[in-house]
Amino acid sequence: GRAADGRPPAAAKAGAKAAFVFAGKWTPPVVMNRLIGHRLANRLLRALVPGTEGYGGFRAYYDLCTASSFRRKAKALGFAVEYEYVSYYSSSYFQFFLPLHMLSILGDYLRQMLSIRDLASMNLFVLRKE
Repeated sequence: GRAADGRPPAAAKAGAKAAFVFAGKWTPPVVMNRLIGHRLANRLLRALVPGTEGYGGFRAYYDLCTASSFRRKAKALGFAVEYEYVSYYSSSYFQFFLPLHMLSILGDYLRQMLSIRDLASMNLFVLRKE
């Protein structure tokens, strides 16, 4: 399980495992979401991505949403990172407009070539309580 705020549970028993998947704080769609605000982001989401009504557009917080800050917090709570995977692809958000989609793919490729884990679009962690 996980805490209501998305952080690793501190009260887990030794040997317990937990898996977490979260968007990276510095991926372009997340940065745009933070810049334009919740209300406008929801309106754009509904207009540009049909079928998101009812499950998309939740309020999101990104304070621990980099690989390094999540890893640091997990360790502070007594968890060992058993598995970590990052992905730099986030261009599907921009499929509604081909030039922007192509530019986004180029950005994804550049971030992947740099291999800076904190710039990842998606993070997957499997933790084990020590």
